[in-house]
Amino acid sequence: MFFFQLNACSDLTTTNWVKTYGTEYQIGMFMCIKRQLEMPFFRKITNIVINNEQAFFLTCNTDTMYFDEHFYAYCVEEIGDSFSVLSVEQLLYY
Repeated sequence: MFFFQLNACSDLTTTNWVKTYGTEYQIGMFMCIKRQLEMPFFRKITNIVINNEQAFFLTCNTDTMYFDEHFYAYCVEEIGDSFSVLSVEQLLYY
């Protein structure tokens, strides 16, 4: 569990990309956050915030619809009004 603590004097920075643990994350990228019964769950990065030298992702929630064998990729649908904040340490793969 992580805590995203802010106060009136918090120094926040936003950026378009961040590289951590050898992986570059960019706004608009989809990340796998967990797997359940072999079905991955994804989130779309909508903003990247740096607080105390740690990256946090504002993400849009998605529904994983199905696996498309032609494109060899999962089809996901954004849930437009549902957002969450994640830290890198919360990711399944990083």
